[in-house]
Amino acid sequence: GGYFNASAMVASAERTIRPTVLEIDRAPLYSGDYLNNQTTTTNGVPIITNPELIAAQASGDAAAIANLSTVEGLMASRDIEQYEVATYSGLPGQTRMSLGFNLESPMSETTNFYAFGDFGYKYADAYSCFFRRAAQADRTSYALYPNGFRPQIYTDQYNLSLATGITGVLGDFDFDLSNIFGTNSAQYGMFNTWNASIGESSPTEMDLGTHRFLQNTLNFDVTNFYDDILSGLNVAFGGELRVENYQISAGQEESWTAGNAGVFTATQDNQLLIGPDGFPLEDLSGNPIVDQSGAPLVLPNAGVSQELVKNYALNCQCFRGFAPENEGNRFRSVMAAYGDLELDVTEDWLVSGALRFENYSDFGNVLTGKVATRYSIGEKFAVRGSFSSGFRAPSLQELGYSHSFTFFVGLVPFDGTLYPNSSSPARALGIGALQEERSRNVSVGFTAEIGKFDLAVDAYKIDIYDRIFQTSEFDSSQAPVLEPVIGSGLANFRINGGDISTQGIEAVLSYNTNFGNGKLGFDLAGIFRENKFEGANVPDLNTALTDEELTELYVSRDLIGQYETGTPGSKIIGTINYSLGKFSTMLRGTRYGSVQTRDSRERDLLGGGFGFADQYFTPEFTVDLGLTYSFSDAISLTLGGNNIFNEYPEIVRYELRTFDLYSQYQQGSTGANYFARLTFTL
Repeated sequence: GGYFNASAMVASAERTIRPTVLEIDRAPLYSGDYLNNQTTTTNGVPIITNPELIAAQASGDAAAIANLSTVEGLMASRDIEQYEVATYSGLPGQTRMSLGFNLESPMSETTNFYAFGDFGYKYADAYSCFFRRAAQADRTSYALYPNGFRPQIYTDQYNLSLATGITGVLGDFDFDLSNIFGTNSAQYGMFNTWNASIGESSPTEMDLGTHRFLQNTLNFDVTNFYDDILSGLNVAFGGELRVENYQISAGQEESWTAGNAGVFTATQDNQLLIGPDGFPLEDLSGNPIVDQSGAPLVLPNAGVSQELVKNYALNCQCFRGFAPENEGNRFRSVMAAYGDLELDVTEDWLVSGALRFENYSDFGNVLTGKVATRYSIGEKFAVRGSFSSGFRAPSLQELGYSHSFTFFVGLVPFDGTLYPNSSSPARALGIGALQEERSRNVSVGFTAEIGKFDLAVDAYKIDIYDRIFQTSEFDSSQAPVLEPVIGSGLANFRINGGDISTQGIEAVLSYNTNFGNGKLGFDLAGIFRENKFEGANVPDLNTALTDEELTELYVSRDLIGQYETGTPGSKIIGTINYSLGKFSTMLRGTRYGSVQTRDSRERDLLGGGFGFADQYFTPEFTVDLGLTYSFSDAISLTLGGNNIFNEYPEIVRYELRTFDLYSQYQQGSTGANYFARLTFTL
């Protein structure tokens, strides 16, 4: 007979908010021009940004005038606290729904049909951007957001997967013929934002574009076990045909376009660039726009002559929409064949080997393999080891993704673009096509049973060659060949930046016994590893940089640090499980090892001096707890919590405190999470 199972899930979670509060002197909400009503439009018309000050001046209240002329005073009059205008980090709010099924049905005495799949939807929105302060005249609008604004990004994501297959017997072999189809669509949007270069007519909610990925995999696998060859030989071989497609569709025009709100266009011939007060128009910094003699500029031709007066920020604030030049539609097909042998030389000694050949339509051929062995010494001890080679081809996303973005150095915004390696900027700079990552993996270990204890220990070494990284930003002063193609913008690229290695030991110790009328279990797991950046692979690029400067841009100091010391070098997890009748409980403690972040550049340090603001984070310890009561075989209730003592990681040092307040490299920054879960099994 066959079977059919179905499942459904609906989940909702609110955002977690972790404000990164900076001192007012470092991130003032208002500028001097804002406080003193000295901001003007492109045409030189004054913008009243501090009406409270004007009212105080009209009443002659000297104390109020003095108070409202300060950032703190105006914030207090508008009932604004500094934390309310801070940048927020934390987990996004989510709504998730999914439907799934799994079935199998006999087709004959020797063949079966099976299928499984699911459909999912997820909506998420997050505070993923810096707060735009009213002091940033190029990015804010008094009419739309008088005290600045906090952009919020959202995604609408749909997932569909379907696997169908037939299993059966073909002569002496068992076979499995299957097809797996999967597709994903993610539409990005932003609200509580605007495009400053368009002006106040800009929409405040925008469609940023859509990404789609499709993959279809056809597999044919064959296996047979020969029990008359030594102590048994298992033979497996098969083939695979995979097709992939990755698309980027542009967002609405306002999300990526440059408007003309800051451009002054002459309305008459030989028009002076002056405002209603007769003085020269001013740029965003309050500087008069004049010629070399200090006289107002003259625009000779009505309707034609133009001058950029206010250099307002372009595109959707926080996340530029995907533009037509970012659009792409990339396809790839992959054909593969493999063979696998597992030989029981004796009842105690297993030897296995495998080879896999793959051909990529956009990449070429690759052959990988693995050999492994396991030897049992008695019934309670065994040693094992393996050696394998591997590779990872650049994904379609890595090959085809392109996007322009705003990033911050301190609190200063810069606009840049991540270009694909097939782009004109990449060719001008001399960056070649992405190559595959290659790897070599060696491991040895043993398992042992000692009384009621089970122990497994493995040591490993992984070398990865030509690891794909992302460069820092290049500009035309560093690489003059970029000036014709990127102008004053910045450019970065994905590159095969260098070789890395990881070596470590993983150990698991388990103990299970009867305790009273119940069952007691202990598990202790430890992961100890060392990551190392072995060296950068820097080509000869067309830049004006020294070798040292180029290497730092190619694979930056902070990126290397993130790999080497940015994740815990050790993680120890201890778990106690106890069950008695309808009750069961779980207590788990986790120790995260220390981490260290490396700064990307030298800067002024808070305690004085100039250097890298590196930071060491001490080990952390968290405790999780779960209590379960089973009302029946079909219904159970679990009460519990993760990080029940609400432990937070250390706060990021002040020089680096821009987006995240807490370190994100150990247990995360969400604190305690308590839950109640009711489970039904039908």
